Amino acid sequence: MVSISVSANVKQVKKQLNAMQRKQIPFALASALNEIAFTARKAEQNAQRQYIDRPTSFTNNGYQVLKTNKRALKASLIIPDNRGYMKHTIEGGTSTRAKNKHAIPINKALQNKFGGMARNKTKTLLKRKGHFRATINGTDGLWARKDGVPRLQIVYKDSITTRKTYPVWKAAQRVVAKRFKHVLDDKLKYALRTAR
Repeated sequence: MVSISVSANVKQVKKQLNAMQRKQIPFALASALNEIAFTARKAEQNAQRQYIDRPTSFTNNGYQVLKTNKRALKASLIIPDNRGYMKHTIEGGTSTRAKNKHAIPINKALQNKFGGMARNKTKTLLKRKGHFRATINGTDGLWARKDGVPRLQIVYKDSITTRKTYPVWKAAQRVVAKRFKHVLDDKLKYALRTAR
């Protein structure tokens, strides 16, 4: 997660403003925080495409902005709970399942354009003639019998380990460091122009 909060000292700015103008500062800060959070989100999506082979739209849109208001003054960029699988894809680690083992396609023809499989692919295959699930020579898998010989199509595993794919949040942090001051300056100017 990346959190963007106001830590800069704005007292010097306030000294140059009248009472009505000072009231606009929290609004400008909140607007700047929200804008930079969405810019950071876009940067993370672009970085993900560079490091992950063919991420699905669901994965690429997996970053969520928690917007702020003029009272909280803290915006966050997070990966929500319904994208928990992204933690292993992005940060690496071991994913273990007690039920419904990981189905890993061995036959490349079963992969979709993203390198995975359709959600119900295994169920569909098991309905085909000559396809069956069994443990052969210690390998739990889905097999297809061809010329009387079982050939492994999908292997089932209780857990899979992935290495760290890319430096998550680095792109967002670069955006914040490089762009926040400029965005804040623009929002302050706009707020002061429209102060009533």
